[in-house]
Amino acid sequence: MKRMVSLVLVATMMLGFCTNTSAQTQSQVKNDLYTDVFFITSKPSNDRADTITRFDWQTSYARFLTDRLAVGPIFGIFKPNDDEANGYVGALVRYHFADTFGRVIPFVEVNGSRSVNYQDLTDVEVRAGVILPMGRTGGRFRIAPYYYKGFYEGDDTFQSFGISWGVGLAF
Repeated sequence: MKRMVSLVLVATMMLGFCTNTSAQTQSQVKNDLYTDVFFITSKPSNDRADTITRFDWQTSYARFLTDRLAVGPIFGIFKPNDDEANGYVGALVRYHFADTFGRVIPFVEVNGSRSVNYQDLTDVEVRAGVILPMGRTGGRFRIAPYYYKGFYEGDDTFQSFGISWGVGLAF
């Protein structure tokens, strides 16, 4: 499972950096950059009684392959419970259900990541929400409910539901 997630992450990042389509020039949005904040509280799937609480700050870049499909890398920092802050890297695939220059842009995103220096953590997240463009400058506000599943070393897994808030720039 972990090797499969790693292969998908690498393939998605390669597609995001190596692809350029003529459809991008029609909507004039070729890239977007977001920063999101999460507060995750979840219970492990095993019988342990402790709850995992963590704060995440994530930055993502996405390159549009078509007018509505974008892929790219994610980078983040998370701080679990009373532990030190740690980093993670991963990849995302995002599909927009409306034109990227509309007033409200519904989307769905799937991303996966791997911790850089924390307990062999691999995770997957699915979010679906709306992007609200803010004027002609390319600024955007994004709100999205999400489902999060983390896989720690061994058989420990945990899951969480929540809402992410983010701001971004389309260019």
